[in-house]
Amino acid sequence: MVVSCDLSIDIDDCTIYRRILPVSGRYVQYIPCLDRRTFDSSRNQDIMIKAYAAQEAGGTLEAFQYDPGVLGSGEVEIAVDYCGICHSDLNMLNNDWGITTFPFVPGHEIAGHILQVGDQVRTLAIGDKVGLGWHSGYCNSCTSCLSNDQNMCALPQETIVGRHGGFADKVRASAESVFKLPEGLDFESAGPLFCAGITVFNPLIQYDIKPSDSIAVIG
Repeated sequence: MVVSCDLSIDIDDCTIYRRILPVSGRYVQYIPCLDRRTFDSSRNQDIMIKAYAAQEAGGTLEAFQYDPGVLGSGEVEIAVDYCGICHSDLNMLNNDWGITTFPFVPGHEIAGHILQVGDQVRTLAIGDKVGLGWHSGYCNSCTSCLSNDQNMCALPQETIVGRHGGFADKVRASAESVFKLPEGLDFESAGPLFCAGITVFNPLIQYDIKPSDSIAVIG
C-alpha cells in the first residue's frame, strides 16, 4: 500500500508544505510556498534567502539563511513556488560524487515567479512565471554555446554545485538559463519537467523517435 503524508512548516510569513513520499520517509516531492507576502515591494529590501540546508554529507535538511549579495547584471531572482526532488539531489546531499560543498541547499526542478532582474536582462520581467533546471548559467564562449547548444556547455554553472538550490524561498540564476512557462501550465507540473522531463523529451526529439519505436532512456 502506498501512503504519503503532508507536513506544514511556518517560516516567518511563508507556509511551506512538504509532501513526504513512502521511500524511507526521505523524499520530498514538492515545496509549494503559499501565503507569500514577499511580493510586497516594501518587504523585498530584505535580501536574505531562507532555505533548507545540510551541514554535512547525509545530514538532515534544516532551516538556513544566506545573503546572496548584489544581483548580477545578467541575473534574475526567482520566488520559488514549487521545487521537485531528483535523485541527483540525494547524490549531492550524500556527496556521492565528491563535489558537494556545505552548507548544501538542494533543489533543481524549480518553478516560480521573477522577483528581480539585472539591469542587462531583456528577456524576462518581474512577475513572469518561469522554470529553472540543472543549469544556472553558461560560459557562452565554447563551441556548444556558440552553436546554441548551451545544454552541452563545456563549463556550465550547475544550480546545486557550488551554489545554493531551490529548497528555498528564492533562488538566483543567469537569465539565459531561466525559461518562461506557457500559460495554463501549473507550477506543480512544471517543476519536474526541468530535469526528469527534459532528460526523456530531449532525446526523443533529437533522434526523431516514432510512436512504434522501442527505446530506453538513461540519465
